[in-house]
Amino acid sequence: MYANLTIKNVTQAIAIPFTVTNTVAGFLFSGSFSIDRLQYHVGESSATMSDEVNIELNVIAK
Repeated sequence: MYANLTIKNVTQAIAIPFTVTNTVAGFLFSGSFSIDRLQYHVGESSATMSDEVNIELNVIAK
């Protein structure tokens, strides 16, 4: 899936690979992707904090 992600008025196209599982609660969409937080002006360069942020999504659709 491709989408636009906007953080702090910065929008970039991202790809979100995901899987779909049929569960008792509904369809579970699970995916993850990484972004460079500095591209979105989140914080500053740091020796102790990675620039890369991993985002995991789990969404139930009924």
